[in-house]
Amino acid sequence: MTTQLISKEEIIQGIGLKKYHLAWMADFIMQALGLHQINQFYAALPSQTDGLSFLATAMKNLKVNFPVPENDWANIPREGAFISVSNHPFGMLDGILLIMILGKIRPDAKVMANFLLQRIEPIKHFFISVDPFETANQTTRSLAGTKLTLQHLKDGHPVGIFPAGEVSSYQKKKDLLENIPFKIQDRTWQLPVMKIIRKAQVPVLPVYFHGQNSPLFHFLGRIHPLLRTTRLINEFLNKRNKTIPIRIGSPISVENQNEFEKLEDLAAFLKKETYSLSKTIKNMVA
Repeated sequence: MTTQLISKEEIIQGIGLKKYHLAWMADFIMQALGLHQINQFYAALPSQTDGLSFLATAMKNLKVNFPVPENDWANIPREGAFISVSNHPFGMLDGILLIMILGKIRPDAKVMANFLLQRIEPIKHFFISVDPFETANQTTRSLAGTKLTLQHLKDGHPVGIFPAGEVSSYQKKKDLLENIPFKIQDRTWQLPVMKIIRKAQVPVLPVYFHGQNSPLFHFLGRIHPLLRTTRLINEFLNKRNKTIPIRIGSPISVENQNEFEKLEDLAAFLKKETYSLSKTIKNMVA
């Protein structure tokens, strides 16, 4: 396995620094974005491990605790295809924790995840490279990923999805879920994901992650979404020594899903069912 997730050369080329004779800024940019720190964290992981053991070591090194009530494990179907839907409070950490949870019961599970997780050799087989949230000019890669997702489900295996397609942030009052006492939530869950769920015709498993990113992350997001995005690596690293309670709800049957003719209504229902699990978490801070 390589010792870096993202190299200085990739930053120079990706941003086009050399073109403007600004290659000297690469180190500063990598430091500001947390890339030096994430590379150091990655290099410290044992190269001889892979799969869930690799992730367990990563979370142990980060000292992240993610308790799941014992009774919740029984909600994960032991056989057959299903789709898990989750809120997306943190970013990369959500994908890691989700595959650790699903994979404990279902080693055949995969998760739709961001590009950094797909660069990690020991665990890349857990993740599907897809952007199911595009509505126009979809890339060949996205289309192939969606096709792979549906095939994985057709073959009887589970897939985890974050239907918001972006990390939770401040939402306008009209977009907030009722009876949920916090303003930082997922945006409206995206219709392209609902199309996948509708086409798959499999049970849906709600999984809730409790917590949120730092005030700085959300402050920057109010200035411009791109500024918020630049904080995501640092937000992963600042979860050191945190406890992130997780709840796994009961599977939602295909029959129950089909009660909602409009995809917008299905999206609202699944989001509400997932966030309703937050009401059962008490006296724990992420």
